[in-house]
Amino acid sequence: MNDHSELGSTVLLIVSEPVLCRGICRALDEAGLRVVEVESPDKAWIALESTPDVQVVLADFDARMETSGLELAHKLHKRWPAVKLVLTLGRMRHLSPREVPENGCFLPRPLRVDILLSEITRATS
Repeated sequence: MNDHSELGSTVLLIVSEPVLCRGICRALDEAGLRVVEVESPDKAWIALESTPDVQVVLADFDARMETSGLELAHKLHKRWPAVKLVLTLGRMRHLSPREVPENGCFLPRPLRVDILLSEITRATS
């Protein structure tokens, strides 16, 4: 695994499940990343407008969210094209590349920390 301790990048984490959120947040924090946590797409939009240094949005979308995860991903890409997207969907194992905005990737759950950090490193390079 790469040494991520020097990253210092800001990641906006959109996760509605508290247990999953804590685990991801801990892994990102241990890797030296600054994490801004929100639990809904509406709060993510507000956070992006008030936190201009966000480089990556890591979003775990589930069926309980009012806004489709992919719909939000495309809106985020249109509004903030420089922000990279790392998407995961609790009930989906696969998305075709054409479904994900050009600056994003899809990771199936359960998430492997080494792959997650690798994608974030790639996104912030």
